[in-house]
Amino acid sequence: MARLESRGDVSSDFSGAMRQALAAKEQAETDLAEAVAASALEGDDASSSLESAREAHHKAEERVARLIEEASLYAARTRELTGALEHAHTEVAETRRRAEAAEAEIASSREATVVARRRENEAVAAAEKARLRCREAVETEEAAVSASLEAERRAAASDDRAAAASAAASATSATVVVARERCDREAEFARASVAKAHETISEVRRAADLELGEARRDTEVHRQRRLAARTELLSIAKALETARGDARSTEQAAREQLVPRLLRHSQVLSRLVERAVKIGRDLGAKEDALLSTNSAEPSTGAMPAKYLGELADEIQRIDSGFELLRQTFDVGRGLGVCCVLSCLLGAFGQLSTRRGLKVAAAARLRGGGPRPRTFAAAVQQQQLMSPPRELPFLYGTAWKKEATTELVVLAVKSGFVGIDTACQPKHYREDLVGKALDILEEDGIPREAIWLQTKFTPFPGQDPNDVPYDPSAPLETQVEQSIAKSLDNLKTSHIDSLVLHSPLRRFEDTLTVWRTFERAVDKGLVRQLGVSNCYDIRVFREIYDRAKHKPKVLQNRFYDKSGFDRDLRAFCKTHGVVYQTFWTLTANGSALRSRPIRAAAARLGATPPQILFAWLISQGHQPLTGTKSQKHMKQDLLAPALELTPTELRDIASLFDGD
Repeated sequence: MARLESRGDVSSDFSGAMRQALAAKEQAETDLAEAVAASALEGDDASSSLESAREAHHKAEERVARLIEEASLYAARTRELTGALEHAHTEVAETRRRAEAAEAEIASSREATVVARRRENEAVAAAEKARLRCREAVETEEAAVSASLEAERRAAASDDRAAAASAAASATSATVVVARERCDREAEFARASVAKAHETISEVRRAADLELGEARRDTEVHRQRRLAARTELLSIAKALETARGDARSTEQAAREQLVPRLLRHSQVLSRLVERAVKIGRDLGAKEDALLSTNSAEPSTGAMPAKYLGELADEIQRIDSGFELLRQTFDVGRGLGVCCVLSCLLGAFGQLSTRRGLKVAAAARLRGGGPRPRTFAAAVQQQQLMSPPRELPFLYGTAWKKEATTELVVLAVKSGFVGIDTACQPKHYREDLVGKALDILEEDGIPREAIWLQTKFTPFPGQDPNDVPYDPSAPLETQVEQSIAKSLDNLKTSHIDSLVLHSPLRRFEDTLTVWRTFERAVDKGLVRQLGVSNCYDIRVFREIYDRAKHKPKVLQNRFYDKSGFDRDLRAFCKTHGVVYQTFWTLTANGSALRSRPIRAAAARLGATPPQILFAWLISQGHQPLTGTKSQKHMKQDLLAPALELTPTELRDIASLFDGD
């Protein structure tokens, strides 16, 4: 595992270097374009400087082209390895199918064995009944013998009495004859009964022996079948283990080929980035010199066809880079190299931004519109502020205190684009978020590349000793002062999303706050509005119905006591409102330990929090995370790339939707 993490770090370095190279290259091209425009005004001196800059730019471009070609060869090799891995997976699936068939045969054999044992038990019970009947017949025979002896004894006694009373015997001779005949008949009947009982016992014993023999033969047959099935199952298990070993070997070989390749690319890119940064600085210095000598607005005339052709070629190269990144992304996802996937997602974003700027620049040049002086101005023109639906995550800054600046910088550099804060000194340090933005600006990340969300907190939610507005002023003034304080803390000209921290006790006061929010939107100070800590759908629906600028977000605690906001989430989905969740992990420990989430995490090699975040994002929700660990930040940012199956989505939904 340690080796995989180290290889993932190398992959991250390579992809990071690629992003920096592309960014520096695009910066150089933008500056070069502006230098071309400025050269039209400055003359020969600026043209000579421009030619040297162009030469340096073309050298950097050739190096990037060689790197892209080398990456294409590597992508072909990785596709071959992916095919081998898919073949191994197919063999594993076939082996599993045979194992399932063998297990089914064993189950059938077990059922037959149970039937045979039941028949054997029935035969034993029948034999026991026969023994009881035999015992009864023997007892009957003994009783008959006793009766015969008693009859003979009585006959002897009768003979004695007849001899002693010969005179009287003549009178009773007829009675004696009758008694003897009766005794003879009873003895004969007893003998016949004993013979019949012996025959019955013999028949029962023969039938029991036949059934017992048949049951024993069936049992032996099933035992042999079971042994054969076990033998086959063992062989299938060995084959399955062999196939798994082959698959692991293939995957390991692919990883071992991937990491050294990425290391070599990162070394080349590091040198390229250094050169590109130097070119960018030189062009920036030349641009500043040109601007200082010419305070007039840049030319609004259309650019030469040659420059438009170069711009079109650059857009085409960016599209080629898109295709290469898609191929590398597919390979990396198949090999499970998570760090590579994270960096590739960042690279996609960089390319999307750059391509948008290039296309917009081409359109402006063809139309003869004004060109921006700097890269920051170009970003401002393009309005890179992402709508909240395009941000899978927001980084929350509540309860961070003095660590706010450090953690916000760490979060943005880890990949977060959206930051959530509030003008509430009791729980937030909004001013330290602004300090973090200054640090990021110095590191080359402009304010326009970050999506900021802050909140107005009514007086009951504030610390009475540290209120960021005048609590004795009218409610409209309190809101205006809070917005002004947020703009000053964040050192920005606008707020991307302004949220009411909680509805006020009286709905009329809530509506007053909302009307003040709307005036801030009309003035361009705020881009969109939202509500937080609103768990009554009637209140939220009333705000929505009566608002001129509809709420775009609803930020609530995601927990069981509110029924996970089932009705509110359905309303948001129907009306295009983004549902933001906070306290997502802390309040749902039992869900994180549940079988559906643990099973999905085991299948994808992810953590339970990643699975929960992935499910929320799949439902169109936008979770907040306030982790202080960079490891967890990177894990959270990988959650949108996790693909849950329809069954997993349904099983996880049952934990929160009650279906």
